[in-house]
Amino acid sequence: PSLYECSKPIHFIGLGTAGSYRVEYIHRKGLNGKFTYISHPMRLNLPKEIQFIHFLPPGKSYYINNVESIRFSDYEQRIEIPDSILKIFESDEKFVLLSGLGGYTGTFMTEELTQLLSQRKKSFLTISSIPFGFEGKLKRARSYNTISKLKSIDSF
Repeated sequence: PSLYECSKPIHFIGLGTAGSYRVEYIHRKGLNGKFTYISHPMRLNLPKEIQFIHFLPPGKSYYINNVESIRFSDYEQRIEIPDSILKIFESDEKFVLLSGLGGYTGTFMTEELTQLLSQRKKSFLTISSIPFGFEGKLKRARSYNTISKLKSIDSF
C-alpha cells in the first residue's frame, strides 16, 4: 500500500541536519505521526514532540571558547548505527526517512537504514535531496554514489 493508504502510524525520521530540518517543517505543518531527529548537534528549542537522538559522526571537532565551532567528519570510516537508533525500527510503523545527501550522517545513515528497512521488509519511504552545485564536487559525488547504491530499492 502507498503511504496514504497505510493504516500504520507514520514515523518521520530526519537523518542529519537537512533531514532533521524537514522533520521540523512537517511537524510545524501539523501532520499526524511520530517525529525523530537524528543529528549532531542538537537544535535548540526543539518541540517536545520531536524525539532527539544524538549521533556524532566519526571525526574531529574544533572548539572556540569551549564550544564546538566546526566538525570534520571522517568519510573513510564506516558508519556504525547505535542500538538507540536500530531500536526505532523494531516497531510496526510506516517509516519516512528524510535526508540531504552529501554530508556524513545524511548520506551514510540513509544508505544503511534504507537497506536495513528493505531487508526487513518494513513499510517505508526514503526521500533524499542532493547538494546544490555550490556545495562542492565531493558532496555531489558522494550523493550520486549513494543514489547508485539505492536506486534498485523501490521505496527510495
